[in-house]
Amino acid sequence: MSMRSLSQVSQGRLSQLKAATERVNANTQLMENLGVRPVGYNVVLARLSGKATHALFMSQLLYWHGKGRDKEWFYKTQKDFEEETGLNRSEQDRAIEFWKGLGVLKVKRKGIPQKRHFQVDVRKLTALALKVNAKWSTENADSTVPNC
Repeated sequence: MSMRSLSQVSQGRLSQLKAATERVNANTQLMENLGVRPVGYNVVLARLSGKATHALFMSQLLYWHGKGRDKEWFYKTQKDFEEETGLNRSEQDRAIEFWKGLGVLKVKRKGIPQKRHFQVDVRKLTALALKVNAKWSTENADSTVPNC
């Protein structure tokens, strides 16, 4: 390839990259500038729990579910959750108690130093979420807000 054609290819690639970055939303740009990763959030879990903080906590548990050596149990420290979600210890504790109360979360402490290990009953959580979402969809079927 000649130097001229290489330069044309490079200019073409730069134009493509520029066009791609212009399409990136502001949140993505902010995260890239700060060097942080996004956290998935499931609005159906907020409908189920009635609290965005509980939903955020469970969404993060679901992200980590099955990613450790033990496919059933995994651990995350309070500090890990705070760094990943912004939830402080009391918000985490309230979320844990809520999800345990629904019977979809088990927590145990083990290791030295002790770490919180979590087990999510994904089947039970899914069944509950499906019921809540169906009810919400029915109640909001005649909503005047257009679907986007």
